[in-house]
Amino acid sequence: MPPKDCIVKPISEEGRKRVEAALEKFGILLVQGQWELPSLADLIEGAPVTARGFSYDYAPAWNLRDELGAREDIALCKLFRGKSTLVHKRHWPMVDSIARIAQRGVTAGRGGELARVMYEVIKAKPGIVGDQLKKRLELSGRAGSAKFQRAKADLEQWLAIVGSEAPGGESRTHDQHWHVWAEGKIAKGVAQQDAEPTLLAAADALMKATFPDGLPPEMPPMKKLYPALALLG
Repeated sequence: MPPKDCIVKPISEEGRKRVEAALEKFGILLVQGQWELPSLADLIEGAPVTARGFSYDYAPAWNLRDELGAREDIALCKLFRGKSTLVHKRHWPMVDSIARIAQRGVTAGRGGELARVMYEVIKAKPGIVGDQLKKRLELSGRAGSAKFQRAKADLEQWLAIVGSEAPGGESRTHDQHWHVWAEGKIAKGVAQQDAEPTLLAAADALMKATFPDGLPPEMPPMKKLYPALALLG
């Protein structure tokens, strides 16, 4: 998050129109980067933003991410390629189906023992913050921190957990509050379905809905696009 004294380039009306048009077309947008889907950063700028790592060049996209994520019909999760992704409500049922199936893989241990235990701790202690979670798992030192961050990132990408900013808004990393997927915006916003679709049906429907004009050329396997699918065996 940019410091308060950082001058952030304002978002032009043209940039906002590009974002809204892409959101209407795809229903899923990345926050930054150049992949199969457009990103907020590129749409705002009207050209690829290629700064590496942490850069204030992405501050307008971060700000718009928060603005759009506050809407009732938009949610943020680590869906596409495991990166921060804005998802329109029309896609929520398909995303939720994939997430619920993936969580069964987590609880079955297919993501590893640490990820399974971390998920169970978050489920038992909803709203736990990162530092408390790390202590509960008895992870310390550089090696412990690395294991903690990897498992937490995996659970986010597998759509097993969701984070919310801690009071004060000073951190969006280890001090977030963590909940299992069922407590998140997408899961709560999806009406209960009479029958859960199969993984193939949910993933296929999501792909077709995301790319209404047909899939881009040389698309990677769906497990690459949606990391949650890797837990399905």
